[in-house]
Formats: sequence, structure tokens, C-alpha cells
Amino acid sequence: MKHYFVLPLLISVAVGLTSSVGFAANTYHKAGYTAYNSTGASLSGTTSVSEYDPEETMTREQETETLDTSSVTSYIMTDYSKLQQFTNESEYTTRTRQQLISYAMQFIGNPYVWGGTSLTKGADCSGFVQQIFAHFGATTGRTSRDQYANCLYLLGSEVMPGDLVFYADGNYINHVAIYAGNNLIIHAANSRTGIKVSRYDYRRPYAYGRFLFT
Repeated sequence: MKHYFVLPLLISVAVGLTSSVGFAANTYHKAGYTAYNSTGASLSGTTSVSEYDPEETMTREQETETLDTSSVTSYIMTDYSKLQQFTNESEYTTRTRQQLISYAMQFIGNPYVWGGTSLTKGADCSGFVQQIFAHFGATTGRTSRDQYANCLYLLGSEVMPGDLVFYADGNYINHVAIYAGNNLIIHAANSRTGIKVSRYDYRRPYAYGRFLFT
């Protein structure tokens, strides 16, 4: 199920912006490699390493580009009542979206670690998403494919900050990012960039998804 749509400026206020299925937690292990959970404890287990999401391949320009995130900051700081003029969501959900983006932005610059789930010691793309959403009580699943399977599917025109953008090679989903508004995403890209902000269309999105906050 593919969706190819251009994301609009989703929330256009004065600042210039604007039931998930539970999935059992898994543990991960790779010979000669230590992954960490959100508390910094090492993980071990028998999950096949082939289930991990690979490092993202980006051009040098995409890896080194520094983007203006003032619109994201404005979204975070905007009074929720203004944002709710553009959505049917509850006050709680609107505020949670703002808090989620604010929380995710704290980890920009932290390392990428293939198979990792630590927001400080290192995470891969889906480990980053898993831990950000877990902080707000949402169970996403571990890999980008789990997260795609467990989310509510969206059209590109429906995407709001706090939703997920999925990327794929062919029909195989292998990367996921958090949409931050104003055509920007936050993601754990690769070992050269770590956790960073990119343009959502640095490569063509495959699909979009949402987890509900209840």
C-alpha cells in the first residue's frame, strides 16, 4: 500500500506553521556489538540481525546540511488552542504532539548505533522512534516494518507533527522518521550524522502513519 503525496504546510498559524496495536518488546544482540536500552543497560537476545533497519544512505550534502528549525520551535511554543483550530484532536493529543517533538529535538546530535535503542548512547531509526513514543506511553514495535504494521495509515495530506514517515526500497520498508512540521523530519539516519533533522523528501516517502495518544 503506497502513498505518494506532497506534504503541505500542515498548521498555518501566525508562527508560520503549522487505537495503536500493542507490540511485544523484543531484545536484540549482535556478536561483538553491544546495544543499549533507554536506561543505558545492555541488551541481549536471539533476534536475527537481519531484522534491524540498515543505516540510511544519504548524499554528502544531505548529511551535512544544516536546516532552519525555527518553525519547529515555533510549533512547540505555540498555544495549543491555536493549533486546535486546524485539527479535531483532543487538547491532550495536541499538547502531546508538541511535547513529543520537543522531546525528540533534545536528542539531535546524539549517536546512531545500528540495532541500538538508547536515546543517549545510540539508536537506529526505529529504535529512536520506539523510545520517543514509549516516553509518551505508545507501543510502536521495534523495527520500521513493525511500526508500519502497527500504525494507522495516513494520506500525505493528513500528516501532522508527531506522525511517522516511512521509506522503502521497492516494497520493503527500511527507514522511519518523525515528522516535525514544515516539511522537516527528525530521524536517526546513519553513523556519520547521528540523530538529525532532514527534509522529509530527501528521498521519496513510501507511506505515512500515526499512533494515537490516549
